[in-house]
Amino acid sequence: MSDNELHEMKILTGRKLSGRYVLSSLISLGQFTQIWEATDLVLSRTVAVKLTNQHLVSESIFLSKFRAEARTISRLNHPSIVSILDTTGDDQIEAIVMELIEGETLKDFILRTGPLPVEDCLPFINNLVDALSYAHKEEIVHGSLSPEKVFLCPDRGTKISGFGFNESAALLERTIEFRNDPNLSYTSPEQGKGELPNNQSDVFSLGKLLQFMLTGSENSSHQEIAFFPLNKKIIEAIAKATAGTPSQRYSSVVEFKDDIESAVSDTPDDDGIADSISADRSLNFDSQRIVTNFLWVGMVFFFVLGVVFATNLDDSLFGSDNTS
Repeated sequence: MSDNELHEMKILTGRKLSGRYVLSSLISLGQFTQIWEATDLVLSRTVAVKLTNQHLVSESIFLSKFRAEARTISRLNHPSIVSILDTTGDDQIEAIVMELIEGETLKDFILRTGPLPVEDCLPFINNLVDALSYAHKEEIVHGSLSPEKVFLCPDRGTKISGFGFNESAALLERTIEFRNDPNLSYTSPEQGKGELPNNQSDVFSLGKLLQFMLTGSENSSHQEIAFFPLNKKIIEAIAKATAGTPSQRYSSVVEFKDDIESAVSDTPDDDGIADSISADRSLNFDSQRIVTNFLWVGMVFFFVLGVVFATNLDDSLFGSDNTS
């Protein structure tokens, strides 16, 4: 954090917005926004406040677009999407008030536990797809999905933050030099070229996110993924989701999820493996029994043959004495 940012943080601490929301501590600092924990004096609750950085107060076109996108995003009402509670601000900043999420990010979870089996990834993917497909029906694209924006809440399940604000961010990217985004691994190639994200951009990010969950690596190439012990169909599905151009990807996040679920269902489960092992053991047991029986028959045959031979030998030896 730079000296200017530290100074700005000290100024904002304790600041009251709309006579209601008191900023208490900085949660995260982004390229053009920052998120604070705050107290709602009216409802006596703790909330999160996303506000624009103060140096952007002169960017009137950006602020106008930010307000418009905030109103649009506030329409989203889904259990896996962080809720927008209010919009506020003053002469120097614009802000949106959100529910405060207390939970581990998906990135921290994977870094702590290591890669997950694909079966364990499915519940997360199902929640993410449900939220993304809902937003897409509302004509809202996330545009910056990454493991750092997915929260695992013990009491509320999976939550996604950071929806929207793609147009206001694009305005600034064309006029202001930004720091390198740490989440570029999840950003679609078309966004890297300055294009606005679309539904297929979210498909790309979701594919990269699943790849991270399965491998624990954010930068693995398609060739490197092939060396992981993964179902071939899952590798192919991730490759399609993260294709270089939108037209080569899945048409929707639901279609991507369906292929992943199909690939998992095609993988032999534990019961199938157990049945196979049981059949092999049964086959081996039958083979051993046949060999054992054959050996017993052979032993009996040679025993009888030996008795017959001995009898004939005695006759030949003692028969001459009887004759004399």
